[in-house]
Formats: sequence, structure tokens, C-alpha cells
Amino acid sequence: MTELIRLDRRAAVVTGAGNGLGRAYALELAGRGAKVVVNDLGTSTIGQGSDASVAESVAAEIRDSGGEAIAHGGDVSIPADMEAMVDLAVGTWGRIDIVINNAGMAGTPMFDEPEAWDRVLRINLQGVVNTLRAAWPHFENQNFGRVVNTASSSFFGTPEAGAYAAAKGGVIGLTKVLASTYPAVDIKINAIMPIASTRMTQQIPFPAYRDWLAKYFTPEKAAAFVPVLCRDALTANGETFIVGGGRAARALFQTTAGWFEPDPSAESFLEHFDDVMAGADPRTATSGMGDLIRYADLLGDRGPF
Repeated sequence: MTELIRLDRRAAVVTGAGNGLGRAYALELAGRGAKVVVNDLGTSTIGQGSDASVAESVAAEIRDSGGEAIAHGGDVSIPADMEAMVDLAVGTWGRIDIVINNAGMAGTPMFDEPEAWDRVLRINLQGVVNTLRAAWPHFENQNFGRVVNTASSSFFGTPEAGAYAAAKGGVIGLTKVLASTYPAVDIKINAIMPIASTRMTQQIPFPAYRDWLAKYFTPEKAAAFVPVLCRDALTANGETFIVGGGRAARALFQTTAGWFEPDPSAESFLEHFDDVMAGADPRTATSGMGDLIRYADLLGDRGPF
């Protein structure tokens, strides 16, 4: 019989939870028993948001359904705000177990828009760092933590995505590095590439595409996967998943056999460029060191491996 996922003993924070995906995550976790800090950029700079904030409206929705939730109106790009958010959870419930890094902003700035570029990176990448920096000491002290970071399939290459795709690629790298840095403690950190119809996707200048997303990709369909990555028995760590529209799939980053010779030159690589580009013998690199094992085999020297 399939395990029923319950999160009754857990306290969670969800950033950017006033609307769209973040709201769906907060409601999903609360519906499974988690106590939730609903964060969104509200009327206050540091500390709990006002009753008029979008965060409070979601928190009230959870409480009206019998759950426990409080609102926080901080900005993820401000470290002190994220410290206050985590302190709010710990001060209220004595712990922080789950972090859902959802807050983000759209943007298509390229190199000629440096201020907009920097703002997108501060929110989408540094905001994740700020949140985890505040929560991580609590995870280590209690030997437990579950993190779901938000990446994006724009990382695969989306025209005009600019800083947004760069930031989301950084989130994937950060997720993998943290997972490999803390293997001895029960902290599991994974990333998702959600596909959903939200206020952000409604900015896409293609009506047919927007309508298609609205028809099949509700935020709730992506949110349904998040509790899987928050449960106590989770073993997945450092993974990236694409989720939405009723589908969840592991995203793999692979290297191929390519071309190898002991003493290469630019000309020899050019001569064998078709081999470099070929998809022969694809292998999933599980860490930054993982692909070096292939080199060790090619060199006939296992060295440190």
C-alpha cells in the first residue's frame, strides 16, 4: 500500500507564497500537517507582514482549514529578512524543518541592462542563499532538514531568458554542491523545475502558449510532488526534477564518450569533432568528480579513484 505522506511534526517556510506556485506549496504542506510560515514581499521590510498582505491571506486560508500558519512579509534578497523569517518559525514552533525556496521574479534582461540583471540574480539566486544561510545552522543542530529549491527549464536554453536562466542554473549548481558537502547529516536538498500557469507565465507574449499552460498546468499539479521531497524517509539528494501538468521526472546531466587521445592538438580535436559531438556512451555525472572516473579509465590510471 502506498505510504500516506504526513508532515505533522514539521515546521516549514515557503518563500514567495502569496500567489501561484508558492501558495499551492504552502496549502499542500499545511494540508499534510506541516506548520507553515507563509512568506511574501508584503508591507513590512523585516518581520511579520501586515494583515493586509498577500502572505497573511494565505496564512488565514490555512488557519481557516484547521492548519497552523503565520505570515511573514520579508524580502528574500535581504539577509536580515530571511533571518527574521527563520527566527519567526523557530520562535513560534521551536524548530525549522522544511524550506521551500520559491520566491522569484521574471526578467529578460541581457548585458545592456545591468541593474535589472543584478536584481533578477539577487532575488532568484542570492535569495536562495540568504534563506538557506539562515536555516542551515538549525538543520545541523537538529540533524534534519528538507530543502526544495526552485530552478527552471529555462536553464536548458530559452531565448531572451538572460539573468533568469543564469540564476536558475546557479540554483541547480548550489543544490548539488550543498548535497555533496553535507552527506553525513540528514539534510536532503533537491531542486525542481516547475511548469505552471502563474502570474509570471502570463507575461509570455504568446496567447496560444499562455492558454495551453492555463488549461493543463495548474500550480496544484506541480505542488503535488513537493511533499515527496519533504518526507522523513527521503533518500534523494542533490537531484533536479521537472514537474508540472501531472508529470514528475528526474532531470539528468550527462557526459558522453567524446574523443580521447593522450597528446591532443586543436587540429586532432577538429578532425574528430563529430566524435566530440556524438552521443556515444552517455553517463550521468553524479558529482563534479564523477566524470573524472571516465578519465581514469581512459588513462589506465585509477589514481585517487
